[in-house]
Amino acid sequence: MCEWADLWSGPLNAPRARIGDCRVQANQEKNGGEETEMAVYVGIDVHKKYCQATLMSEQGQIMHELRFDNTQQGATSLVTLAKSVDPHVKAVVEPSANFWIRIYDQLEDEGIDVKLSNPDHQILQSNLQVMETLNSEVRNADIQIAKDATSEEKAKLLMTMPGVDYYAAMVLLSEIGDVHRFSSDEKLVSWVGLAPQTHQSGESNWTGHISRKGSKRARWILGQCAQSARQHDPRMREFYERIERKHGSQKAIVAVACKMLAIMYVMLIRNEPYHGENPELTEQKHKRLDTLANSA
Repeated sequence: MCEWADLWSGPLNAPRARIGDCRVQANQEKNGGEETEMAVYVGIDVHKKYCQATLMSEQGQIMHELRFDNTQQGATSLVTLAKSVDPHVKAVVEPSANFWIRIYDQLEDEGIDVKLSNPDHQILQSNLQVMETLNSEVRNADIQIAKDATSEEKAKLLMTMPGVDYYAAMVLLSEIGDVHRFSSDEKLVSWVGLAPQTHQSGESNWTGHISRKGSKRARWILGQCAQSARQHDPRMREFYERIERKHGSQKAIVAVACKMLAIMYVMLIRNEPYHGENPELTEQKHKRLDTLANSA
């Protein structure tokens, strides 16, 4: 039976490899006519482009060292070497960022029993590094969108409406495209999927939920805009509260989003700012936009 021991704490002469150990039934040796179990230690230090592997005996003697590419072919070379020492050899991988996943999966596919040294800590660190990378990518994307917005007059026009910042304006312009392809604000609202569905039975007609058949991204950003507008635009606040008293907050937000989109249509068609613009609020938006666009 294989028994995982603690991390190797004995003599170590492999500075480029972090060694974990696994006791395996390997290289059975005769000692006074009796077979004794010999421990083999296989450590893999994973880097982005390459890995460093060391096979060590129980006495701390380095049996083999191998540096190989962090690729399928490189992992195969390690498997060939390890299995030449013992067909049932096992490995311990020291995770590094998210680069260990490739070699870990490849070794498993080749029939090697692999474990991580200190996995909880390393996986947490790996996930944190991935999150940092993603946050950096999001930051870079935000900066690029802000730069694009500074030269997009239609985005600046939409930003005169309380609740609409540069990001929302750019998302909506990207989703809507040429607004002139819609013959009316009702057509645009219907295309986005905010128009309530109409039902008919005999001589009875009634309206139901919104269709949700259009742009999910546009509906989402309009919902965010509506949440902000009801706090900063007196006109939208009064409209929201009136609907909310009768139908609840969720339907009130949808109604505000629908109303805002209809107004945006007119603003874009006529190339006019929002009639209820708050100049001070608009100026604050432009200052934040310029700061972000010039932060790279």
